[in-house]
Amino acid sequence: MSIIVKNNFQTNNYISISKHIRQIPFFSSYFLPVKKHITITLGDKYTEYTSDNDNYHKILSFDDNNHTICVLKRNFLTSVYHLFLSCSILHKHNISYTINNHESFVSLDNSSPLLNDYSTSFYFPIIKCGTLRSYFSLSLLNNRYIPIDMFIITYLIHNNIKMMDNVVLNDIINLYTSTRENIDRNIILLDFTYLLNYQTVQIVKYLLQFKYTWSYYQLSMYLMLHYCDELIENKLYDICRKYTTSLMKDRDGDLVKHIHDIIFIIS
Repeated sequence: MSIIVKNNFQTNNYISISKHIRQIPFFSSYFLPVKKHITITLGDKYTEYTSDNDNYHKILSFDDNNHTICVLKRNFLTSVYHLFLSCSILHKHNISYTINNHESFVSLDNSSPLLNDYSTSFYFPIIKCGTLRSYFSLSLLNNRYIPIDMFIITYLIHNNIKMMDNVVLNDIINLYTSTRENIDRNIILLDFTYLLNYQTVQIVKYLLQFKYTWSYYQLSMYLMLHYCDELIENKLYDICRKYTTSLMKDRDGDLVKHIHDIIFIIS
């Protein structure tokens, strides 16, 4: 399977993280990383090119040709657990996965879902203060699955905010909650009012300590938005709801184990 994508920072981040994922034992059971890539110009024929200029494109090739977008309703319980487990494996390798859309999950012949597309995911060892703006893409502000801590970092660095004040905090909360009816504005205020009068550098450093909760939050939010009935039927809705409404410091550190236990009891 191959795809043609624009040659930009997100594409090169996709490739970079894929290289790290391919070093993980049994990666093909959980992930679909890029196998190889070439840079091209688009004309009557593909022309290989070696520049990393945004005016060019890349062909990304993968290990198998038969992967399709995964519908989680088939084998729902095992699929949900598999996705959370996959994220936990990435965390052990310093990677936080970001859900972009329905194409984030693919499968081969209706097998377990694989995490796909790492264009806006994070490999934290290489991220420095001076590169935050590139890794925290402005497009994340339109991503309905991300937690408020990711949203705040993205907002602050792209709006060149030096220090948090009431105007900035209220603007952030208004923007974040405007498309998230299930988010309690008062909980966000409770969690973030103490950031007032802190510099952006200090805030980012503080929020990054929760970076390995971001994937679980997004998975929980994604499932609640698109598979609410299935979550309720299988007694998983409450645990996802609790995770997305908890204060950052109270997000369940044993979420994957608790999901496993619920599924095991049901089974």
